Amino acid sequence: MKNNCTNRFCSGAKYALMLFVTIIAFTTDVLAQAALSGKITDQDGEPLPGANVFVKGTTLGTISDFDGNYNLSNIPIGEQTIAVSFMGYQTVEENISFADGSSITKNFSLKEDDEQLEEVVVIGYGDL
Repeated sequence: MKNNCTNRFCSGAKYALMLFVTIIAFTTDVLAQAALSGKITDQDGEPLPGANVFVKGTTLGTISDFDGNYNLSNIPIGEQTIAVSFMGYQTVEENISFADGSSITKNFSLKEDDEQLEEVVVIGYGDL
């Protein structure tokens, strides 16, 4: 049987196949993501609207809505450190393991930070 493959065509096809396999390998790793949602409250159970929720070491983050609910998506799989902060409260950090396609619900309760709270004096000048 005669081989109908020319050297240029076969070597080009090999490189194209290797490129295709490499792209698929990296794409599946990038597309593997998870989601996190829940509610952020203070120690009395009152919602904290505008609290920050972010994945440390990334640019992923969101803020809680008026009822303290948050939803964070596109989280890389594996163990991630989730940080939750709100002015006047202690920042909470927790390590959470994410599997591909998982959707985890996690509520956070923040405690007041007495050291951050200081006296504020407001002075107004002017005429009415």
